[in-house]
Amino acid sequence: MSDDKPVDIGHGVTIQFWYLWPKAEYPEPAGIIETHPGPEGKPCTGSLLFEGHPWMPSHPTTWRVVSLEPLTLEPSILCSRCGHRGFIRGEKWIPA
Repeated sequence: MSDDKPVDIGHGVTIQFWYLWPKAEYPEPAGIIETHPGPEGKPCTGSLLFEGHPWMPSHPTTWRVVSLEPLTLEPSILCSRCGHRGFIRGEKWIPA
């Protein structure tokens, strides 16, 4: 996956890795930006932090990276604003 632009993973969901600065010091992604169809057809966007990243090791809500290539995260993702829910498995969106 490229960190340059959002990637369509299906069902109207796009993801983009985000990194800490300086990237040379923190080469692994810290999380993703996830965008999905929201209420009334307007996009809804949120961010997910990866478990165990040194930047926020004790953050209460993180996702376990099962695989970076292709991206697989656990547990499921639930948007607190609109209720959109699903999984990212094999870099594909699986609706819950």
